[in-house]
Amino acid sequence: MAIELLSIRPDERVLDVGAGTGLSLPLFPNWCDVVAVDISEKMLAQAAKKVKKFGLSNVSLLKQDACQMSFPDDSFDCVSVAYVASVVPNPNKLVQEIKRVCRPGGRIVFLNHFKSQNPILARLEELSNGLWNKMGWNSNLDLWTLMEENQLSVQQVDRVNLFGYWKSVLCVNKK
Repeated sequence: MAIELLSIRPDERVLDVGAGTGLSLPLFPNWCDVVAVDISEKMLAQAAKKVKKFGLSNVSLLKQDACQMSFPDDSFDCVSVAYVASVVPNPNKLVQEIKRVCRPGGRIVFLNHFKSQNPILARLEELSNGLWNKMGWNSNLDLWTLMEENQLSVQQVDRVNLFGYWKSVLCVNKK
């Protein structure tokens, strides 16, 4: 769903942030250049196996900290960010860095858990967040605050599971 939302056009350059084991890499169209980054060498080693297995000649793998990438400004037309925003120490820094490397008018899709808009569920998430933080995950990340603080223009939000805990969020980089 996240890759479809990007509406990748021929010859566009795409950044896949937090590529992990490369599960999504075969889903990107072969007419675009994909740069997949992850902070874990072990994950990238698994992704490299998928790149080889599927003959993904349009995919490059790089070890990068998503909150401090080495790419020049405006390097990518599209950015896919799956399951990363709630596991980095500073989600705002992540979004700022993604905005920096994405060209103005570029498309960004987040696939992530965001704090529930249901007041009862939101309260439960707040109460359990300390436990989740110990495991390296933030259950209390508010989508609208994150987007507003980073001046991202949200175009579409879709639920990606039955209970709506995970959402795909299409944004346009206004810079």
